[in-house]
Amino acid sequence: DWNPDLLLGQNFISHLGVYRLSQVKKVGGFRTGFEGAQDWDLALRISETIEPEQIEHIPEVLYHWRSVSGSTARDINEKAYAHNAAKRAIEDHFKRKDISATLEPVDRYYWRPCYKHTSPAVAIVIPTRDRVELLQECIENILTKTNYRNYQLVVADNGSVEEATHSYLDTLESTGIEVLKVPGKFNYSRINNAAIHFRKEDVICLLNNDTNVINPDWLEELVMQAVRTEIGPVGAKLLYPHEHVQHAGILLGVGGVGSEAFKFIHKTDDGYIHRAFLIGNYSAVTGACMAFRKSVWDDVGGFNEDDTPNAYSDVDFCLRCWENGYRSLFTPYSLLYHNESASRGSDDSGEFEKATKYMYLRWGDKIKRDPFYNSNLTLDREDFTFAQVPRDYSTR
Repeated sequence: DWNPDLLLGQNFISHLGVYRLSQVKKVGGFRTGFEGAQDWDLALRISETIEPEQIEHIPEVLYHWRSVSGSTARDINEKAYAHNAAKRAIEDHFKRKDISATLEPVDRYYWRPCYKHTSPAVAIVIPTRDRVELLQECIENILTKTNYRNYQLVVADNGSVEEATHSYLDTLESTGIEVLKVPGKFNYSRINNAAIHFRKEDVICLLNNDTNVINPDWLEELVMQAVRTEIGPVGAKLLYPHEHVQHAGILLGVGGVGSEAFKFIHKTDDGYIHRAFLIGNYSAVTGACMAFRKSVWDDVGGFNEDDTPNAYSDVDFCLRCWENGYRSLFTPYSLLYHNESASRGSDDSGEFEKATKYMYLRWGDKIKRDPFYNSNLTLDREDFTFAQVPRDYSTR
């Protein structure tokens, strides 16, 4: 459905759009000088004058785009002027919204917005319990591969008992890295809440200890997105060590409560309508690498320690942010490896079942109908292939 951040990277609305005539006249109709991207320009201008809930999507095949010689349906390079017009349309949108941003081209004819910011202070919170080799590799990668410098590392130690771990934590403290003791049963939500509660930094970045930085601008990218007032949680693109995608956003309803978008596709695969390579909105993003403003955490009351202590804690947090007016965002330009669940194994079955029951009771409507996932696509896999039978959302 409506995905405002994806629209800044590609024109997913395209030619077939139905607008109220009075609204089209209000914004001045199609503009000369934007040939090849008039529809994109119009969609951006109208979206600025109405509320998101006024924008509807009909999940039916109602239009076929011809593909003939010289058509952009076949190759955008057939009409390079359309690419330039699209750039002007997005740049004009930024000017009207008083947004300081630049555009970088992506894979010939898509766009990446880069937002200016004041380099706010960031607290990188890393929950851990023993497995010192994971933590050490994670921290060394951050220290040696991160271009963004205004950050404080905070290790939240949940009852480590191994001597090697205690020795390493002591070493970290001697170098200025903060170590917070959070004893008790492993409760991901509680550990993060305890670590975040007294932080004075503007931005919080949650990071699993089984992650490793790939691109030096990973934190810069998360920060530039997280400081935007309308944005809540920002998720990175995570890869398995074998170079396949582990996370590129979360799809509600896929495989149950939800699952990671594009899971197991190769990192060079751009995915369905290029979404694995573009910034865009999702209902949720993973907490394995998630950034948000401290004020957002304050507004929603932190993570839910009782109902989602571990499983779905990130999804529940994102949905409560959405409920409070903050969009979740995925960016592929923050890239890390994630050795999923290596740090503590899988969830306790009883606890998992309890969290699953809560999610369906609390968020059942959203799980049934994820607005960022087309109803014609499968709920059995994360690869955006067609469903055998499209889901009926006519009661919307």
